[in-house]
Amino acid sequence: MLYYPSLYLPSQADVAAGNIRFWPTGPDGYRGFVSAMPAGTAKGTIVVFHGNAGTAADRVYYVQALTRLGYRVLLAEYPGYGGRKGKP
Repeated sequence: MLYYPSLYLPSQADVAAGNIRFWPTGPDGYRGFVSAMPAGTAKGTIVVFHGNAGTAADRVYYVQALTRLGYRVLLAEYPGYGGRKGKP
């Protein structure tokens, strides 16, 4: 089954509240979100691919759970999903 992507792009306030930031740049060129952790403090990095329903911003619960365990989390966004340019 193919779910049509959501075009939801979180605001800067939503991003800050989720303890994430646009990755690698701001909202115009982003490819996902990364947890906001101080540099050099993570045990490792976990990359989360959200599947074809929802957006990367919908998966902030991974950031909340995994940063408590000491991991940096990258929520990858597919082209055409969320506010990312391109086709699914």
